[in-house]
Order: sequence, then C-alpha cells, then structure tokens
Amino acid sequence: MPNPRRSLRRKDITELARAAWSRVWPEPMPRDWKVYMVRKTVIQEAFGRGVCGVTLRDRKTILVGRHTQRYSFETLVHELAHLRTIDEGIDHGPLWTHEFNAVARAAFGVELRKDIDWAQAEMRAGRAIAPPLPSAAPLTGGASVRGIA
Repeated sequence: MPNPRRSLRRKDITELARAAWSRVWPEPMPRDWKVYMVRKTVIQEAFGRGVCGVTLRDRKTILVGRHTQRYSFETLVHELAHLRTIDEGIDHGPLWTHEFNAVARAAFGVELRKDIDWAQAEMRAGRAIAPPLPSAAPLTGGASVRGIA
C-alpha cells in the first residue's frame, strides 16, 4: 500500500520526447504538450494494473511510468505514436499501428529495448539519440497533429 503522504514526483522529459519525435516524424512535436516520468503506481492506480504510460488529451500531457517491465523508452515512443494519431477514434487502430510498428520501430530498432536512462545519458553527453531519418515520411491519411499544435 503506497504512503498517501508521498508527493507526486514527476520528472520532465519533454526535451527527450521532442528529440525522439524528431527522429521519427518530419514535423515538430506539438509545442504545448509536456511529457513526465512518474512512479508507475501513480499511473496504475488511475488507469489499471497493466498500464505503463498514458496520454492525457485534456491536459496535453503524457505520463510514462518509471521502471516498468516494458522498457520505458519503448513506452515513451508508444505514447508519442498515440499523440501522432490523436485524432484516430480507437486506441490502437490502424493508423497507430502503422506509426508505431512500421515507422517508429523502423527508426529506433533495438534501441526501443533500452531504458529511458540510456536516452537521457546520450542527450546529456551531447549525442543526439539520432538525427531525423529521411525515410520518415508524413502519412497521407490525415493523421497529423498539426491542428493541436
């Protein structure tokens, strides 16, 4: 049972998210969105035991759980794909499946399996987690988030 007096400690990882986004998609991540890493129990108490990350559309916030069994960097990219396809009516629909499995997985490959601390260390050392790929083309199906930027 978590201590109710514990404060909600969140770590702002928005810049890391923007760097990851720019590696995968050609347009910039919407500037008014924030990304935080929080204790996974915070997410699981509100959204269910199996949830490691969540996109809060009304608050323009993405929460990524720390130390999840799923690798945190993969969870971050998973949630960025949700932001990319935010106008899609269903949670893991065909546009999201394309963006995450075909586009983002191709851009990161095995790096998705690393912990989020790896990506932060790369950025602190002055190494980009990777330059944008020329093959990352925008979707033609209208699944852009430009309307919310």
